[in-house]
Amino acid sequence: IGDIGSIQRGLRPFTGDRKSLRAFKRITGFDDPNAVQYNFGFSLTQLMFTPEDFASETQPEGQRRYAGWSALGFSLHTKDDQTLNSVEFLLGITGPKSLAQDTQDFIHDFRDIENFLGWDNQLPAEVTADLSFVQKRRLNFGENDDILSMDGIGEWGGRLGTFRTTGHIGGMVRVGLYLPADFSDPRLSETAYAHKYFTNDRVMLSSWSAFLLGGFKASLIAHDATLDGPVFHDDFETGNTREAYVGEL
Repeated sequence: IGDIGSIQRGLRPFTGDRKSLRAFKRITGFDDPNAVQYNFGFSLTQLMFTPEDFASETQPEGQRRYAGWSALGFSLHTKDDQTLNSVEFLLGITGPKSLAQDTQDFIHDFRDIENFLGWDNQLPAEVTADLSFVQKRRLNFGENDDILSMDGIGEWGGRLGTFRTTGHIGGMVRVGLYLPADFSDPRLSETAYAHKYFTNDRVMLSSWSAFLLGGFKASLIAHDATLDGPVFHDDFETGNTREAYVGEL
């Protein structure tokens, strides 16, 4: 782990490995902390939110507030054959400096789509900082050496920050023919991880596979700057109401 970036190195106390904080080792630790593997990464994220009425130059009452957010993420991922812990630090900015309007206008002009005209009413500029943790654990439903088999993962995580503060639990299940040795996640989410989830030396029985994938996610939303407004701009009202509980299938 000596070749990782300095910011990722600062995330190591939250990974559950042998040098993690005692509380994290107890809750999220590995059976053998000395036998884990590491990956690290960088991400660039841009989110934009608009109301349904694109033609109004003022914020349409009762509709989604114009909002943009861009962030640079630094992540560290620690895993063994049963568990993947992902920690990410996100440094971002809201408002015009997020360049969300510029990006949207560029895409709309390129595709000859009418532009949204009310971006002057978007969230004000504010620097944000968020720390995210997600743990994924393998769910075993018998041996995967059969032609027809089933497996899955369970996950839980949390995010604490000035852009979003959330917690969630969820999972995915696969059932099918010649299941791949590892998972890939089709969703876009915090700590998005494109590598193999777990270390695995299982030999594939076939060069092809076919399976059904299903899952759920239940989230508790304590703060969302795009709905609640920026933390340090008490005088700014979005006109929106945040849903505290959100479910996905």
